[in-house]
Amino acid sequence: MAKHNSQIEFQKQLTLTKFSFLYLFSEKMAQLNKLDFFKILENAQKEGSETSFPDVNFQFFDKDNEDVLVGSIQAHKFLLSLVSLVFKQQFFGAFASSEQEIEVVKIEDCSYEAFKLMIELIYDDPYDKQEKAFLCRDDFGLLFELLILAEKYQIEGLSYLVKSRLETVPVSVSNALKVLEITEQYKDLLNFEATCFALSRRVARAVCNSWKSSADVLSFWSLNKSKTELINVLFEKCSLLAVEGIFNNKVLNRNTTSGLLFPNNQAQNTTTGFSFSSHQAPNTTSGLLFSNNQAQNTTTGFSFSSYQALVKTLRIRNFKLKSVDYQKILEHLNAENTEEKFHVVEFKILDQDGKVESIRANKLLLSLVSFSFRSSFYSVASVKNKKDEVHVLTVENVPPKEFKTMINIIHESKDENIKTEVGKMDLNSLLVLLTLFNKHFLAGFSEIVRYRISQISLSAKNAIEVLAAIKRYENDSNLASTCIDLKQRLTRAVNSWSSPADVLNFWAANRNNIDLVTEMFDSCVLANKNMNFSK
Repeated sequence: MAKHNSQIEFQKQLTLTKFSFLYLFSEKMAQLNKLDFFKILENAQKEGSETSFPDVNFQFFDKDNEDVLVGSIQAHKFLLSLVSLVFKQQFFGAFASSEQEIEVVKIEDCSYEAFKLMIELIYDDPYDKQEKAFLCRDDFGLLFELLILAEKYQIEGLSYLVKSRLETVPVSVSNALKVLEITEQYKDLLNFEATCFALSRRVARAVCNSWKSSADVLSFWSLNKSKTELINVLFEKCSLLAVEGIFNNKVLNRNTTSGLLFPNNQAQNTTTGFSFSSHQAPNTTSGLLFSNNQAQNTTTGFSFSSYQALVKTLRIRNFKLKSVDYQKILEHLNAENTEEKFHVVEFKILDQDGKVESIRANKLLLSLVSFSFRSSFYSVASVKNKKDEVHVLTVENVPPKEFKTMINIIHESKDENIKTEVGKMDLNSLLVLLTLFNKHFLAGFSEIVRYRISQISLSAKNAIEVLAAIKRYENDSNLASTCIDLKQRLTRAVNSWSSPADVLNFWAANRNNIDLVTEMFDSCVLANKNMNFSK
């Protein structure tokens, strides 16, 4: 028996030696089917060689149930060894087994379909029937599995064939995320980086060319936003194309300072890279925007063209101390020798870190303009302070800076100083101040702050910052209407993107705040739907 096995092994080795020149040739060929296996098998059968019959059986079992056979593929060891050093070492190397007439090999690291396709391509006929059928395949998952097999078994011709197909298989918006999911899965494997990069770039270019407007980008995002990671990958690829000036077959102007891109019909700011539409003039100090027919304050950026009319209307609400003429009241109280003139209050303000800041004010003056303060200082439940004694109140959960600003504004009698103080504040501080004014029933001051908020310039540049402020205060019942109006204005401003590249630039600049970007895109998509419905 041992002698018989040796003769079989010798015959196999003799056959391999006989066709060794073919093996050397196969390493250099570009296509596997240059070897006419049919003639090789025919010659082997004429010579009575046992190698003309299949002698290896590849078996595939269900991953969830190893007892279930999915399929099996029979082949010839010596033919496989002609095109693969790995197969040659496996079947005829030092550790090869020759005990079985038909060797059984269990395959666990690939699918039955992919391995079967590899064998079919290896055994292809002289008319390239299998290869022609293969070049019509567009299953990216199967193609990458086949490429892995080509790398594993070191079949250069198969590897070249698969890569050639990956370069030509159609990609579009419909399969973009599916293809990217596969490239992300395989990109870190050895020898796969270049293939995955080229394919993902081709996907990005196809998608970019399909987007004709910013609405197309937002619509695509809305349909696929559940696949956040893949959307981020695609947008990153597309934004890189935009940076390179390759987008929708259009040449974009590059801002050499910031690297952002703008359509040819849009003016650019060569320092910051941000653009202003032609009917807007930039405020060189604050960076805020105003229409040309609107007065500007070049120090704070706050427009007060109609402020005087507003003040005239609000004065009847008795919200400022100058409307009360508190000087005469103090003189009267002084003549009556009342203790009220000495009454002061000290607010101790605790910040989030536990640090304490303080500010003093006149209890009487605060009470004249605020029912809330009057209740705190002069209600029945309050304790009457003695002469020269300071009434101390602790204020928590309020930013010290904004609370001090409120006290200073209440005590300020000059309109211009109030305008300057409010005009210097950012949106977050304005919303905090508006909360304080609402809390203390200072309706007139609240109107001034709302007016200031309505004048803040909104654009893609400050969209994320503004949206973050809105999210902090939108659940406050007193600020709900202000936040809704602000968000609507912000959506209109941001949704004026003139091209898909603008959307991608916005995404690239704010990808670290992806939750806010998502909400901004949602608002824009909803606005587009409402606009289309109204039409």
